[in-house]
Amino acid sequence: MGRRQSLVAIGVGLGALLLVPLGLAMLHGAAPDPTIEALTLRDNPTAVLADTQTGRAFVATDASGTGTIGSNASGHVLVFDIASGALLHTVTVGDIPHVLTLDTRHDVVYVGSEEPPATTGGSAGFGSVAALNARDGHVLRTMVVDPHPIAVGVDGRSGHLFVVSSPSGPGGAGIVSMQDTSSGRYLRVTPVGAYPAAIAVDERASRAFVANFLDDSVSILNTRSGSVVRTVRLVRPSFLPGTLARIAIDARRQRVFTLSLPPRIEGGGGSPYGALTILDEQTGRVLRVVALRDLGATLIVDDGTGRVVVHDDAGIQTLDAATGRVLQTVALSVMPMEMAIDPRTGHAVIINGRGFVRTQDAWAWIPGWLRQHIPFLPPVDRRLHAIDGSVRIVALPHP
Repeated sequence: MGRRQSLVAIGVGLGALLLVPLGLAMLHGAAPDPTIEALTLRDNPTAVLADTQTGRAFVATDASGTGTIGSNASGHVLVFDIASGALLHTVTVGDIPHVLTLDTRHDVVYVGSEEPPATTGGSAGFGSVAALNARDGHVLRTMVVDPHPIAVGVDGRSGHLFVVSSPSGPGGAGIVSMQDTSSGRYLRVTPVGAYPAAIAVDERASRAFVANFLDDSVSILNTRSGSVVRTVRLVRPSFLPGTLARIAIDARRQRVFTLSLPPRIEGGGGSPYGALTILDEQTGRVLRVVALRDLGATLIVDDGTGRVVVHDDAGIQTLDAATGRVLQTVALSVMPMEMAIDPRTGHAVIINGRGFVRTQDAWAWIPGWLRQHIPFLPPVDRRLHAIDGSVRIVALPHP
């Protein structure tokens, strides 16, 4: 799908020669827009999931638009056809849905929400998980779960749902509740690390991996019993003090990938570096740490190709899972809040919440010391501009 670009030489008055793609140097040479579908949303999108088996994408939205619990505004899940970008269904779920996971064995999508749907008369102060048919989106059942579900994982083989939550008390110790997927019955509650942020399940290995945000550790659970098998603490260089936010599994190669975001300090500052850490799934041993700048909260592992996808200020980055080497960067006009990728079609489903983003600078790749001597280039634009909530489906070039 990629296109070969011609280069044009531009004199910059400094005895240097600047080579730029012809499409940037000539107004009529703009690259084709990869967007297949773009939809501005009234509600605020909070999570996205792609199901390659059904060819469907699921986008959770907060009807209140504020993330305020007790707003009595039921959330929704939008169901898209990934290939065409067509919106197929809108499904009503609980208040403030923000967690999605997929049971590929039974074609069921689980949607975690802060409160049960208002129409069910569910208990206030508890969370809920709705089970949706992955083909047409209709609600199969709704389960009451612990308050404030942070992440949800499922082992379709054992029929166990794992709901990650963290009480608001001192210490931030997290818990994982194991429930029966058919009845919702509680089977076990297991303590994990400080402020767990994400969960990934490998049902073939009967293991669940919980990323603990504050203490940079991974709790490994047996998905049949719900008990903790071991806890792995990540050790990284001092210049990578990232906070553990995402986790994913390459079951074929028995690798676990964790994503630590750059630490942010109120009022600015902090290291710009986050980290992609690769673990051996069986032993928990750290195999490799890759430093990455300005990461966003996306971690996708394609065990078919052995590639890892993240995003940063520059766009979507595809890395080799074995070495961490960047294979491809796809520039985006707006940094995604979150995204999902369907390897079958090569389409990315990108969501952005309402808010402010940095203005995209098409000339950011030119060093600042050189840019100030090129008279026809605009000055660096550091302004923020407001955006609406949106869903975009874009075609990615082959790496």
